[in-house]
Amino acid sequence: MPACGTQLNSFSSGCPRDYPIRTVMNFLFKIEDLLNNALLWLGHRLVLLWMKVCPPSLHKKWAALQTKFVSWKNIPQQLKAKLSSPRTLIKVDYMGVFAAALDAGTKAFQKYKQYSPLKAVAAALSAPFVYLFQWASALKPAHFVLLFVFTTASVFSVMGIVIQSKKMLASGEASRAPASAEVSYSRPGYHKLNERELSFNNVKIPVYVTGLNELRALIIDFSVVTSNRATKAWLEKNEFQMRDHLIHTLEPVLPSFPMTDEGRAMITDKLHAELNAFLVIHKIEGEIKEARLVYILAH
Repeated sequence: MPACGTQLNSFSSGCPRDYPIRTVMNFLFKIEDLLNNALLWLGHRLVLLWMKVCPPSLHKKWAALQTKFVSWKNIPQQLKAKLSSPRTLIKVDYMGVFAAALDAGTKAFQKYKQYSPLKAVAAALSAPFVYLFQWASALKPAHFVLLFVFTTASVFSVMGIVIQSKKMLASGEASRAPASAEVSYSRPGYHKLNERELSFNNVKIPVYVTGLNELRALIIDFSVVTSNRATKAWLEKNEFQMRDHLIHTLEPVLPSFPMTDEGRAMITDKLHAELNAFLVIHKIEGEIKEARLVYILAH
């Protein structure tokens, strides 16, 4: 049989084609094992050398650290034991303890009633508390703290229920109306005022012309406040129809008359009435709440 590797391109030879690869891999594994053993030996020697030259104080600190590590490992078990300890509170017969406390009060009353009724009542009231205090003092600290916390929370809860019940009985009615009840209220006049206010500029008012040198035109700027935003939007959309309505319905006036206080008041009232009539004619669900003259020009 020819030697392995002499006929690499022939399939009829008895050597597998991956034999060189496996040989190289085995050689690398052996080198890796040798390096690992060498590193372990070197590390061990370094530790032994360090232990020889290390001062005793560092040895003590290292021993203390090891002790702390051990104690830290035991912390989960200690916490588990502490957390499981409150379960023993459930096994306590609290009804029996309270019954024994009441029995202690009864015995104290029977003991002192033949001497003094007041002393017997005082002893009967104090004896249960003394019994409960002695019983609680015999518990473990953790049990005592839990019992105190739960008892305090229960007392405050009962007090809160009693106080709220007294308030409800004193008021004689619910603190608020049911959510389904209809509540009637009126919005203030300034509710969304800026969204309901509308201005018109350069509106001509019919005037009387009495002479050649008299004023022949009267132009006003005015603003209105509508009852809702839909009415304002409709007036903006139909401004030209509104102007035409005012020209046909406003009666002519003397140009100098609107310059007086009485004339301005009359023009304002007339605008208010005619604009509401314009809305009624077009069946708009809204009205003009207020009309104001902003500017008057007569020429």
